[in-house]
Amino acid sequence: MSDFEVVQFQKAQADGVDVFYRAAGDPSFPVILLLHGFPASSFQFRNLIPLLAKKYRVIAPDLPGFGFTVVPDGRKYEYTFDNLAKTIQAFLDVLKISRFAVYVFDYGVSNKQSSLFDSIHQRITVGTDGFPSCCFKAFPDNSHYKPKWKCV
Repeated sequence: MSDFEVVQFQKAQADGVDVFYRAAGDPSFPVILLLHGFPASSFQFRNLIPLLAKKYRVIAPDLPGFGFTVVPDGRKYEYTFDNLAKTIQAFLDVLKISRFAVYVFDYGVSNKQSSLFDSIHQRITVGTDGFPSCCFKAFPDNSHYKPKWKCV
């Protein structure tokens, strides 16, 4: 296992929120953003991250209200899908990520439909269900499944 396949636990201040995230993969690789579902956290991707890190820079944040992400009381955060999207956009800006692919689960899909993805839809590939095609080798028993991918 290379050093880049080791998952790092980090935090970034974005939109007044202390966003916890897991990162792995060579920083020079293409970025894949993993957005977890409800009621999970980035922990949901603990087994997938090292597999993807062989070919991608993997970034998996905990959405506000989940996992280890901390929303200060004084922030008076409103937990709406649009605000989750704004926080993730600010998080991506802090990390200077402007080009990426995204793999989403239920809450992430709701974010896909919000302002975050409306504003950057020209730059991303969205997977609304199933596994990214790169994962078929990692999950051979899912090779019969045809994921719905949309390149926008």
